[in-house]
Amino acid sequence: MSMIKAEHRLPGGNILQIYHGDLTEESTDAIVNAANQHLIHGGGVAGHFLKKGGAEIQEQSDSWTEKHGIVPTGQVAVTGAGRLGCKYIIHAVGRMDIMMSPSY
Repeated sequence: MSMIKAEHRLPGGNILQIYHGDLTEESTDAIVNAANQHLIHGGGVAGHFLKKGGAEIQEQSDSWTEKHGIVPTGQVAVTGAGRLGCKYIIHAVGRMDIMMSPSY
């Protein structure tokens, strides 16, 4: 079961909530995946999404890249979420040199 860790009211009245738990068990509109440009979901969080949500997540990702090409750094691709409790997965592509560099 997820536990709320923080909550913040945003301008316009929306509420941002931060939870600790398993994303695959959340009933929400969308979850975000840190993805590679080719949307190949082999391990880590993306692999967990596939395990819990089914192969259709990878199939939709493959279809997305066939239609649009690779996802440019700093951009996103949105697919369905298979059998997960959410409606969509937002696959966000970041810069690997920044993500992998030490913060010291």
